[in-house]
Amino acid sequence: ADVGASWLAERGRLDGWSLEERRAEASRRIEQALAAAGTPPAFGEVLLVGGTAVNAGSLAQDPGAVFSIEASEGAVTDPEALRAWASRLDLLSLDERRPFAVEAERVGTLPEGLLCLAAALEAVGATSARISVRGLRHAALARVLAAGA
Repeated sequence: ADVGASWLAERGRLDGWSLEERRAEASRRIEQALAAAGTPPAFGEVLLVGGTAVNAGSLAQDPGAVFSIEASEGAVTDPEALRAWASRLDLLSLDERRPFAVEAERVGTLPEGLLCLAAALEAVGATSARISVRGLRHAALARVLAAGA
């Protein structure tokens, strides 16, 4: 989709968008991209990989800890929790965000990244998401093995 955390953060700052306006723009752009690709199937739980997802997993597991990739693996989150963290982090300065399990290079764009993840989950009808730090193939295999157990 023609949207991402960096784009949304920069555009939002330039235009003075509130968090709600950034959320709406992320949702609009993601829905547009999905509509162009065709109707996606509805999902109950999806797998998330990538930097913002790993940060979201760390926040979900231990919100007061220093960023931990180990805490992120297998964490479960949902759109509401992602939006709540985006709201909480958006009110803080960059320095105040650092203790909240956020990778240093993502501190400036994490609220927007979380909004994008929440919008994407909602756009495909996902009620929850499981985070994998090892990549999509690993997460999919783990999910298949867990279903067979």
